[in-house]
Amino acid sequence: MRYKRILLCIPPMKGIISFYPWTGVGYLSTWLSENNIENEVIDMTLGYTVKDLFHKIDEFCPDIVGISMMTRGYHVPYEIISKIKEKNVAVVVGGPHASIFRKQVLVGSKADFVVKLEGEYA
Repeated sequence: MRYKRILLCIPPMKGIISFYPWTGVGYLSTWLSENNIENEVIDMTLGYTVKDLFHKIDEFCPDIVGISMMTRGYHVPYEIISKIKEKNVAVVVGGPHASIFRKQVLVGSKADFVVKLEGEYA
């Protein structure tokens, strides 16, 4: 299946507030746009809430939600993924934590897919 609408999400991390967008997700968003795949990004480290995320899901109607995971606070994305799955939307996870612990992430998070390393071609 080729996904046509992808929402990329950077979940919040306790104690971390970002002042700049994550470059990896920016690269992925640019690659998707260049390949005619409609996408939007919600960076929750910039202050967006779970409520904002679900508003964006309802508004954008993505085919899949991509979530980047860091090891610090990995349980937070797990909770968000469980709520997204209640909306019957596919979820793919990537990022450093998912690349290293892919089997555990796939089982523990209820995600549909895990991407190891670079996500552009996956």
